[in-house]
This record gives sequence, structure tokens and C-alpha cells, in this order.
Amino acid sequence: MRFAKMHGLGNDFIMIQGEWDDPRYGALAVPLCDRFTGIGADGIIVYGLGREADLYMRIYNSDGSEAKMCGNATRCLGKLAYESGLVKKEIITVDTQGGRKALELRVEDGVVYSVRVNMGVPILECARIPALCDAPRFVDMPYTASGMEVRGTLVNMGNPHSVVFLEDIAALDLGAIGPGFERHPMFPDRINTEFVQVEPDGSLTMRVYERGAGETMACGTGACAVMVAARLLQKVGNTARIHLTKGDLLLSWAGEGEPVYMEGPAAWVYDGILREESR
Repeated sequence: MRFAKMHGLGNDFIMIQGEWDDPRYGALAVPLCDRFTGIGADGIIVYGLGREADLYMRIYNSDGSEAKMCGNATRCLGKLAYESGLVKKEIITVDTQGGRKALELRVEDGVVYSVRVNMGVPILECARIPALCDAPRFVDMPYTASGMEVRGTLVNMGNPHSVVFLEDIAALDLGAIGPGFERHPMFPDRINTEFVQVEPDGSLTMRVYERGAGETMACGTGACAVMVAARLLQKVGNTARIHLTKGDLLLSWAGEGEPVYMEGPAAWVYDGILREESR
């Protein structure tokens, strides 16, 4: 089985061309994503040529669970498809479990240096997050997790997210507090949590604890959720620069009913062959 190792700002993936309904990949994700005995990654991306869209992709987290959408992985797939010649277009559509996404590739001398993705219209209704709420929406509302009293804003960007603004996120021990947020009883399908601080220049810095993966260096759908929450709370305008561990993402959102756009880089690390004994 051939694969490519790629990452979007440190959020790394094992990219495997395979069938949409192949049942193997969820089980393979756990051993292959192990950073000591496997290839090492935050997840597996299974992709191929689509029927109506140019491509399809499915996303399996490092614990074997499936995610509906991943912005960083989508950018990686756009770069891989173009540079490998699988889809030689600068506008590419991708079918995901979270809906169809459109990618605009920035190309120079045959190399994709950045990808802009239409990430779709954010969902704010609690029932569709899903979250067990008394109010129709959960915007800047209090809850307690891992012994912390915080105010969260819930956004679904293909994956469910809780965005929490704090004064200082650097000191947080996400390994210790993350599981309590991920598995909070308010969230029947678990949740991704973004911890965000507003910088003096108006940009945003975020850390993320992803369901099924733990703390990761970046999360594209999470950055989109942060953009939505920040604009709803009037912390930013229609655009924002979001700082992650390995670099920045540029986000834009014109407001309710409009899609969120995300732009950032993707990197092709290496290609490999998975042998039977590796599994």
C-alpha cells in the first residue's frame, strides 16, 4: 500500500488512495498513526477520483474514529492531487462526509504554495452541533469542564467545535484538561475545543484539543470556528489572521448565511510503501 505523508501547519496525515467504502482504514488508523511503532500522524486520509466532484476524501482520526471534515487535510489533498497529476486544475471540488468543498490552488512553477478553501456555511444551532442546550444557540455562554469555568461558543464547521476565549493560553496543560472538554456531557458526539487569545494587533492565537486525536498543532475547521466565534463576539471584522504552532491561517467570513473561507499552506513530507509486517 503506497502512501504520502503530508501536513498542514504541523497537523499531519497519512494520505492513501483507496475506495470510499473500504472498511479497513478505521482499524488501520490506530497502528499506522502511532508515532513510535507506526508512520505517525494525526489521522489517515483516504482519497480518490470522484464521480460528481473531482475528488473524494474520508478522514480517520488517530484513535480510529471518523471525522466528517478537516480543513488542513483538504489543503493537503489539493496539493497532492495537483502536483501528482491526479487532477491538474487550479479549482478542485472535493466530496467529504461534511459536504462538498471547493479548493482554489495558488500555483507557481508547478508547485502549490497555498490553498484557499470554501469551508461552507457555519452551523450555530445547538441541535445541529450537536449539543444539549436549553437555548437554540450557545454563544458566549458559561459552562464548566475539567474544573474550569469558561464561556464557550459552539460552531459546527463539518465538525463540532467549542471556542473558548482566555487571557493566556500558553500555560494550559491541554493533555490534562482536554479530555474533560472533549467528553463533556453536553456533547453527545464529543467535541473539539479551541482555546483562543486575542493579540494586541487584533490577530488571534489558538490551541486545539481535537476529539479522537488530542492536542494537534493545527485544525482547519477549528480555525474556521474561531473566526465565526470571534466575529459574532465582535473581536474581529470580516477577516482575521490566526496563529497556530507552525504558522498562520487567513480566515474570512462575511456574516450569517455566508461561507467561511480559509487559506494556508500544505507540505508534502515524503512518499512511502506500507508493508504487511508494518501492520
